[in-house]
Amino acid sequence: MSFPRLLEVALAGTLRQEPPPVLAGQEALSAERRLLRGASYEGMRRLAGRPVERAQGGVPIEPAQSELFAEIPPAAAVRLAEILETRPELLREWLRLAVGRNLRVPPLSVPDLLEHARTESDTELRELIVVVGAQRMAWLAGLNPEWRFAAYADPEQQLTLGLPDERAAALRRIRRQNPARGRELMHELWAAERGDARQKLLDALVIGLSDADEPFLEQAIRDARREVRGTALRLIRRIPNSRFGQRWSERARQIFTLKGARLEIREPAAEAAPEWVADGLDPRPPKGIGATAWLLQQILALTPPSVWPRTALAAIGHSDWPMPLLTGIAEAARAYGDAAWSEDLLRLWAGAANREEKLPFDPGDLYGILGTQCAETVLRRVLELNPMLVEKLIGVRSDPWSMDLSRFVIQQLASWYTKQRYPLTFFVRDAELLCDPRVLPEAERMLDTEMKSIYATGVVDRLVDTLDYRLAMRQELAK
Repeated sequence: MSFPRLLEVALAGTLRQEPPPVLAGQEALSAERRLLRGASYEGMRRLAGRPVERAQGGVPIEPAQSELFAEIPPAAAVRLAEILETRPELLREWLRLAVGRNLRVPPLSVPDLLEHARTESDTELRELIVVVGAQRMAWLAGLNPEWRFAAYADPEQQLTLGLPDERAAALRRIRRQNPARGRELMHELWAAERGDARQKLLDALVIGLSDADEPFLEQAIRDARREVRGTALRLIRRIPNSRFGQRWSERARQIFTLKGARLEIREPAAEAAPEWVADGLDPRPPKGIGATAWLLQQILALTPPSVWPRTALAAIGHSDWPMPLLTGIAEAARAYGDAAWSEDLLRLWAGAANREEKLPFDPGDLYGILGTQCAETVLRRVLELNPMLVEKLIGVRSDPWSMDLSRFVIQQLASWYTKQRYPLTFFVRDAELLCDPRVLPEAERMLDTEMKSIYATGVVDRLVDTLDYRLAMRQELAK
């Protein structure tokens, strides 16, 4: 192959002349892309054979370390390039599949992934990219300051030398392997940390969080920075049976007493006790909320909801303070990760929303903390009640659906479109990324036999196409 032949095609145009074959496996690309790719590879070949003009002043570069994982199959590498260029919404799933199979990308894919990650704000996506990039990515990233975030194969080295975001990512990696070591390093670093760096590092404790982290979090609750205190409060409430939760349970029982279906409330003093403030209570109410309502709301929010019987939800609705108390118990359910209370609150929300009533909490916050099976149960009940309500839950979770839920959604699509028509499209866009792609035959059958609306047919046709694409992704990575 020679440059003159490629130049001839470029001058004549690909409509008149077919680009010469340069690389195998490129037949599916457009003529323009084959020409450009051929020219780039031919250019690299020419440069590789050119003698070095000056040997002086060269900087020796250590080679990349040996790889520990197997490389993805060639078809999966081609698919990755296509996803980065045309289907970025599927990148997370592709990366999770590759990481789950302990596979790494080939060297030619590393620069494209680094460029994608460079402007990516999603922490999980960045970390997945670093994992599949393996040793070659860490080596290459060390040669380009813009890729520095991926330049450390050793997370402890990154924790020492990296920028704040890079150091937080490094601490997460350490915590995944050894939570105790991550906690030890946090203790060593904490006194010297300032500003946003404290909050970012503290947030990494969510990985491997346990009761051994509670003493450190109790210290962070008293930090001078509001952001650090907020992160510490969020994390400490995720520790099961924490001393923090026990203290607030005792305090809450001094204020609230459930007698049958009635909630008795002993209003707290206008000025909160200093030990309560030191344990996370904010004594200054936001604008528009009275001091008593604010204190009652916070006391419930800081108390594990598991201390209350589930009948307390109805009693809250009939109390003298229904809105602040409902806000507080919803915050507690989210912060403590209480699936049972979250499910009850989501049912209450769905019923109220179906009656066009508004409740003082975000259902997406509660839906996001549910376990996968519980989340699917809630989603199915909401869909059965009113499919339009799922708009508030869309985009909160990215975990794939089970076959049962996927089949249910596919089987109901036609009837939902008959009743709701266009507004349901937002849900189908989400379903095409979350449905188990093995429901493809049912989706194709439904498209052929039940979809009558031209508009709906186009939307479901895209669903079928995406399911087919995702199924091919899985099959390629499984080889």
